[in-house]
Amino acid sequence: MPGKHKNPTIAFRPSGWQRALIEERAAMSGHYKKDFIARSCIYSNIVVVGNQVNIKRIVDALQEMQCTM
Repeated sequence: MPGKHKNPTIAFRPSGWQRALIEERAAMSGHYKKDFIARSCIYSNIVVVGNQVNIKRIVDALQEMQCTM
């Protein structure tokens, strides 16, 4: 249909061993690969690797949450 757009695509290029591990874990989970990747990204723990700017942003956000509570 004209004017109808699909949802945006998110793509990445994993290395060979990363791809094999993702495919193995997706198969063991019983989910389709796309569902497994989406759920892993949304519900997994976040590891922050960054610099002083990122750390400052996180500390500021935590302080704001603490004041709100």
